[in-house]
Amino acid sequence: MISLSKSDPASASFTNEFLAELNRLDSSMDDLLLEVFKADRISTLTRDLTDLLLGNWDAAMKLAIGDAVRSLKSLKGDTTKEDIDFILAGLEDRLGATLASTTKVDLLDFTQRIYAKGKSEILNRIGMKLSFNIIDRKAIRAIGDQSTYWMGQYWGDQLSHDIKTSLQSSLEEGLSRSETAVKLEQEFGPVIDKGKAYFEGFANQVVTRARELGHTEAYASAGVKYLEVRAILDGRTSEICLHMHGRLIPVEDALTLRDKLINAKSPLDVLKVAPWRKPSEIAGQPTSKLPVGMSLPPYHFNCRTTTVGVFDENPKEQLLSPAQIAQNMAPWG
Repeated sequence: MISLSKSDPASASFTNEFLAELNRLDSSMDDLLLEVFKADRISTLTRDLTDLLLGNWDAAMKLAIGDAVRSLKSLKGDTTKEDIDFILAGLEDRLGATLASTTKVDLLDFTQRIYAKGKSEILNRIGMKLSFNIIDRKAIRAIGDQSTYWMGQYWGDQLSHDIKTSLQSSLEEGLSRSETAVKLEQEFGPVIDKGKAYFEGFANQVVTRARELGHTEAYASAGVKYLEVRAILDGRTSEICLHMHGRLIPVEDALTLRDKLINAKSPLDVLKVAPWRKPSEIAGQPTSKLPVGMSLPPYHFNCRTTTVGVFDENPKEQLLSPAQIAQNMAPWG
């Protein structure tokens, strides 16, 4: 066995060379990954993330429905409270914690790639090389952890009530277990569709948050003083994003929001830092009076708004007129 002792010059030299080689390989791997990140497109990342989430949701739903239906059909007699409790617990596990845990690693990977793309979009403009620092890594981890949490909560927060109500009615109506199984299969159709709509919006949510925090660190690195909010004006734009379009936000405010988001003790604290605001709270308000939570998108679920760096020495806000807002507003507001 070779002993690598610091007191032995030969051993110390070998150790230093070995560590230097590891650092070089690690640096080379970082450079390779960053080149891959730069080649990513936001539209492609959004599509691929959406496909991942929908695929995992569909697979989890099939397993959950299959387990519930099989457990009911395997037994004779009427539906009991114990049956309902057993089914609900299984659904909670399959569509809550298990779905979140099976998606976590891939979700974190997408978060990192989106964040890197957001950062490089700004740095490339001024010829700076993309690199990650400790703040970047903290931001990526925070976004990944928070997004995973909300994935795990979706079933219990927004969908389980309808299924629970349906199962309870089966108990009250005295349906047999086989009848409840048939009813449950029918009830899951709308639930599956709701889930698909949710995860399409959720993907946009993750992309916007990761991209904008990447932008923010790049603004700071490049010495940019202001960012400009840019909504997508296509007749499907939310009212609040129309009121935010064209606003000039101090990068200092964006950094304050960034730090609050990545240092939040729980995902629920994020809702306190950057809650969804009503358009009436923002319309007509000077930018300097806006809460810090409005310093960066997303401003609502499924938000597509982004920001750009302002390189002019004396920038001026160009907000939309009431007529422009009415022209571009989504039918649902």
